[in-house]
Amino acid sequence: MRKTKMLAALLAGLITLSLAGCGADKTENTGSDPASAESGITATATDNASEPTDESSLPADSESKSDESTAKKEKAEGNAPADSGSKADTKKPAESNQQTKTPSKQTEAPKPAEEKPQTPAPTEKPEAPAETPTANDVARKTAEKINALRQAQGSPAATILPGLGKVATYRSEQLITNFSHESSPDACTVLKYGEYVDMSDCGMPEASYYRGYNAEAAAKGNWTGTADEIADKIANGFKNSAGHWRYVGSGEYTYMAVGITYKGGTWYCCVCVSSQNYGG
Repeated sequence: MRKTKMLAALLAGLITLSLAGCGADKTENTGSDPASAESGITATATDNASEPTDESSLPADSESKSDESTAKKEKAEGNAPADSGSKADTKKPAESNQQTKTPSKQTEAPKPAEEKPQTPAPTEKPEAPAETPTANDVARKTAEKINALRQAQGSPAATILPGLGKVATYRSEQLITNFSHESSPDACTVLKYGEYVDMSDCGMPEASYYRGYNAEAAAKGNWTGTADEIADKIANGFKNSAGHWRYVGSGEYTYMAVGITYKGGTWYCCVCVSSQNYGG
């Protein structure tokens, strides 16, 4: 806009100069002397040129000032929109940048559910093993149960002999190393229980011995439980063995003794029966 106005001012100046030139030609034609004509041309040209120049310079200045004021005004008027536009433009990219910079949340793979350790069911505390009953208790209970079985079949209960009981216990100890009816040394002879049999008359005094009972029954087993429970197993074992019950349960033998020994988790039992009391 400003350039257009300046170009218009320059064109106005040029037109004025052209008109001045035409005036000079007319002056020459008036018939003034060459010197005056030249001077007039020069003066006229100079005056005309200066006047239009002065006149043209005013509009030029005015236009220039107008241009400047217009530019300032436009600038002033355009500041607000420019600022608002700048702010708007700046704000939008800022939002865009913020959106761009904001990292997208990555969807994490679901973590496997932690397996909670299962609380083990309370285990029942194992019962403390029952105390091993004494051999004397088992022996006493066994004798009682054998007599009960004898009576159940119609035989009389056998009389328990304490002396014979020592012999039966000695025999139960021998069964640990030699589980048989052949024992050495002889229990009655070692304990000097029963009737003494002298073999001197036969010329064999060294063969003399003691007779304390008529028969015996032997048993062993890894039985467990109370004295009563173990005695049940021993007595029923003899009852269920025809070879043993034939004399243990016989009414012919009215005297009896039971010997028990416990060693290494095994019970050893010897039952001695007799038809007469050989030594109490």
